[in-house]
Amino acid sequence: FVTLINRIDFIMLERMTEPAQLGFYSAAYRITNLLESLPIMMMATLFPLMSHFTEKDHKRLTRIYTKSNLLFTGLGIVMGFIITVLSPLLIRLLFGSAFEQAIQGLQVLIWSTVFLYFGITAVYLLISARKEFINLFILIPATLLNIALNWYLIPKMGFVGAAWATVAAFTVLFLLNQWMAYRYLKSLPANSESDGDQA
Repeated sequence: FVTLINRIDFIMLERMTEPAQLGFYSAAYRITNLLESLPIMMMATLFPLMSHFTEKDHKRLTRIYTKSNLLFTGLGIVMGFIITVLSPLLIRLLFGSAFEQAIQGLQVLIWSTVFLYFGITAVYLLISARKEFINLFILIPATLLNIALNWYLIPKMGFVGAAWATVAAFTVLFLLNQWMAYRYLKSLPANSESDGDQA
């Protein structure tokens, strides 16, 4: 489902529009895909700690989750506004003036990456708690929404419609993951380690 939600827009653009639309979308997507690497790399460091605290220290787990959420939320908001403002420069610099139409797509698509930043800590929290199946069930409605919106928006808006569909899907993923992570943390029993420890 992760692969589907990330690639179905390319397939639908290829089938429903002219090749230029796919090219513009690909240019915008290459920038956002690169920016998605940062939280994934950071979570590679935090995930072992979260897994350990899931078993040993629930208060420290809550603290590290809260701090990570705040960090990624701040990074996501700053990144979103910077890329939105600088998208004309980035597209012209990286792809040339022939891809200027990709600017509008990047200005929309970057916000799907922002919502990825917002929700990534919740995803890894659920995995560390061995509740991967929740992520699967969350991905299903988000993927179906993405496909439906692509089907509706691509004929009307081209690759910009595909960008809006991706933003909507990642918004749903963020909201559902955060909700389930919140419910999980509220269900945890009392802390098993010293309250004085710091995450």
